[in-house]
Amino acid sequence: MGVSSLLCDSVVNVFMLDPRLLDILCCPACRGDLEARASDLKCKACGLVYPIEDGIPVLLVDRAVKEG
Repeated sequence: MGVSSLLCDSVVNVFMLDPRLLDILCCPACRGDLEARASDLKCKACGLVYPIEDGIPVLLVDRAVKEG
C-alpha cells in the first residue's frame, strides 16, 4: 500500500462523517466537543483522540489515545 493510498483513505474518513453527526457527538470521557481531523476525532477539552474506521467514529475510551 502506497503513501497516496493511505492519504486518500484518511481523507475519505473525515468526508464520510455527516456534519450533523459531528454536531451531536461528544467525547465519552469528558463530554467535550470533538474536532474532525484526517483520520480521527480529537476532543478539544481533554485531548483524547478517537479513531475513525471505515467512516465510523470509534468512541470507546479504551481505544482513545491521549495526545500531548
